[in-house]
Amino acid sequence: MYNYAADWMTSRAAWISSKWFSEYTPSAKIGDVDGDGEVTVMDATLVQKYIVSLETLTDSQLNVADVNGDGEISVIDATQIQKIVVNLV
Repeated sequence: MYNYAADWMTSRAAWISSKWFSEYTPSAKIGDVDGDGEVTVMDATLVQKYIVSLETLTDSQLNVADVNGDGEISVIDATQIQKIVVNLV
């Protein structure tokens, strides 16, 4: 037997999602400097390279690289990222 209620609810949920959330983008994850969706040692490496002027970062990258929120990108942030990677934070 066809379930009209389930079909109606599914179609309404899809419509609402497309109207209300079409411009939704998830917030960047703190520490995910390379933007791949995961905090890894590569993110810490990018921060370290930025600190010694071997890498440039965009404004959004700088925002997620400042892990401790002090307004500066430093070795402390790189260390915090490394701690996140090994689940110490």
